[in-house]
Amino acid sequence: MAEAPEGRNRNLLLAYAEASRDLALPLARALEAAAFNVSHSTSQHSADDAALDAAKTVLVCWTPAAIASDAVSRDAARARKAGKLASVLLAPCTPPSSLGGQYLLADLSGWRGDAGDREFVAFVHAIHARQSRRLFSSAPQWAARYLSWGSLGAVALGAVAVVANFGDVRQTIDGVFNPSASEAALNATDAKVEEVLTLLKQKSGKPLSADAEASLRESIERLLAAQSGVRGRAAEKLEAGDLAGAQDELRSAAQQGEQAVAGLAETWLDVGALAYLGDTDAAMSAYQRVLQLTPGNTVAMVQLGSLYLRTGRYDDADKVLMAMRLNAKDEIDRATAIGLIGDLQSARGDLTGSEKSLKEALALNRKIGNRQGEGEILNSLGELLRVKGDLTGAERNIRLALAIAKEEHDEAGEAVAHMRLGLILSRVHEEEALAAIEQARAFAESTGDLEMWAATLCHMADIEIGLGRIDQAASRLDLALQLTRRSGAREAEAYTLSLLGEISVLDERKSDAIEQYQAAWKIYRAIGITDQDKRMLRLLKEVGAKPPPNALPLDKPRP
Repeated sequence: MAEAPEGRNRNLLLAYAEASRDLALPLARALEAAAFNVSHSTSQHSADDAALDAAKTVLVCWTPAAIASDAVSRDAARARKAGKLASVLLAPCTPPSSLGGQYLLADLSGWRGDAGDREFVAFVHAIHARQSRRLFSSAPQWAARYLSWGSLGAVALGAVAVVANFGDVRQTIDGVFNPSASEAALNATDAKVEEVLTLLKQKSGKPLSADAEASLRESIERLLAAQSGVRGRAAEKLEAGDLAGAQDELRSAAQQGEQAVAGLAETWLDVGALAYLGDTDAAMSAYQRVLQLTPGNTVAMVQLGSLYLRTGRYDDADKVLMAMRLNAKDEIDRATAIGLIGDLQSARGDLTGSEKSLKEALALNRKIGNRQGEGEILNSLGELLRVKGDLTGAERNIRLALAIAKEEHDEAGEAVAHMRLGLILSRVHEEEALAAIEQARAFAESTGDLEMWAATLCHMADIEIGLGRIDQAASRLDLALQLTRRSGAREAEAYTLSLLGEISVLDERKSDAIEQYQAAWKIYRAIGITDQDKRMLRLLKEVGAKPPPNALPLDKPRP
């Protein structure tokens, strides 16, 4: 069995039917090769409570035999209750509805044991994402303002299920809302409409307003145009004067439609989660579609707000997060929204407002006993205090956040704390700082978190520039620039360019420095970061470049 890296809990408990052992064992071997610690729970030898407690994830392998197994279903139910359930299809089947759906990471029913298979690789990334436990928590402000770029939410992925039959889902929606779309419509005459309308009014015995009658007339026209399906049956009942029967038919159609819409929204959530790693625009489009289908979806709001922060669309982030705060369904959602609003305020330079919001979120998380949320806010508060110059308070908060992250097995939160601790140490204990940030860098690279990966590279490069290790710093920044552009992190890209400009100045490459500073300035100006806008103008002036024609005067604040 492959050993997981020290300090990581990559324990997987594989639950499957004994009759499906030949399908489950190749999966177990491939997961062990991917650095997971795999234990087994079968329909004949169920795992005990200690094994379940030790597992970070319980992966249920669904096959027809597993569906028929009470032991496998019991393992799945125990895992769901413990918040550890994930599942995979190893043979064509339909898992129990309460244990499938959002828990399904992949369909490997056609997989033949190839660890390099594209679907298997995506599946492994999905497990890593599930184990980071970040989908429902607020995004920590993991990057540092001024030293770094700050307040870019690092929401890690939740479960990713690649839905292959998206077209079928879309057809289901069309079928529910317009079942007669592909059929010839009846040529309903005005006389027929009037006949049905009169019949319904007589049966009702109640007067109708002009608007109500016009609306009813339109409904009758639409229904009489339907030849078959739910609407056709409703039309038949209307013609017979059976208003209650017609309503029952339409109510049934509406309920089916709502279920189909919910399924479609779930699909778009999965599309967004998959795109989050490397395609910011696709991820934003997916989460926007979720909110169109299911307004108020908390997961979509958290992810979309964080993506807007990533790309510098602060006004859009403000709208989403304020809506989430006002419409929060519970205290956890409300605390998440307030924490993200604090991150947004910090990104805009409102440090006083940010501190107030973060402290409010901290108090709320403590009140409801949300330890992971408490740790994330302490992380953000620590960074805010560092920016304000209170290094003692900053270190105290971040060490508290680190302790909570370890207690909660929150690897992403632990990585953020290590990185921020490195920033505090960076001007006094450089080597210790580099070692701390390296822990965060390794985690970000292993999970594919492009934002955090780029942040750690920039922080390390910044320290190495001060130590005179210019070539090493330049190499890190070249990779960081690629990562920021892949993820669409605009402010991050600007900061990387500014550090590259600093190296160009040290190497006496004036034209390169001017080009890099100007590129950074354009981004800062476009997203409205006034202090960094002015900093770039000062650096351009220092290297002898003329200020851009539309630049702000250095002594005049932005309106």
